[in-house]
Amino acid sequence: PGSCFFPHLLPATSHSALNPMNINFDDDELTGAFDCCEHGSGPVGVTVVGLAYACEQGPAPKEGASSLLMGGQLWQCGKVLAAALAEGRVPAATRETLAGKRAIELGCGMAGLPGVALALLGCSEVTLTDTASVVPLLTANAHAASEAAVAAGRPVRLRAEELDWLDDAGLARRMGEDKYDVVVCADVAYSCDLHAALLRSVHAVLAPEGVAIFVESDRSDTVTTPYPSSGDGAYLPRRRS
Repeated sequence: PGSCFFPHLLPATSHSALNPMNINFDDDELTGAFDCCEHGSGPVGVTVVGLAYACEQGPAPKEGASSLLMGGQLWQCGKVLAAALAEGRVPAATRETLAGKRAIELGCGMAGLPGVALALLGCSEVTLTDTASVVPLLTANAHAASEAAVAAGRPVRLRAEELDWLDDAGLARRMGEDKYDVVVCADVAYSCDLHAALLRSVHAVLAPEGVAIFVESDRSDTVTTPYPSSGDGAYLPRRRS
């Protein structure tokens, strides 16, 4: 259902993140996250690193949907990556390695669950990003997560902002800004036309010694080709029937 791929299309000398690593998603606890994702409007309850709160969804998407409709839903890999982070299954992103780090999630949609998980696991600040049409819903859900965290005595620093992978001028500005130690992406490679722009965006925000973590649904070879395994590196779980 989901695969962890690390892109080999950026200069391997500039980012340690491009070394593939093993993440075991092949157990009932994590794969169960795929069974509880239903697209629809209205609030949906989520639990991230033990923190329960409600996220508001947008209208259910249809074929050829706008970015708001696509980004307004809770997609599968976000829940799986958030669960993997919470369970310490991502070696480069544990409580010990994340303490005090700056993190960003690209294309996080309405919820940014992996980004919320990073904040709860000790990142000093986390930026959740998507296109302009999704940001209002994302902002509301980030606020809901922050409020729940404060009420639970676990305050976090979360903010939502626009990051358009196709905005060359915006990416150029980010190249001159402070970079992030951790970049996470979940279910963002569904459009082959956006793969190059996605990797340019990662390059624009990732610190030289940073870590980028991608988790993608194993939809087809067309989607996963840009994220090749090194053979004994990236973990590819069995397909579910």
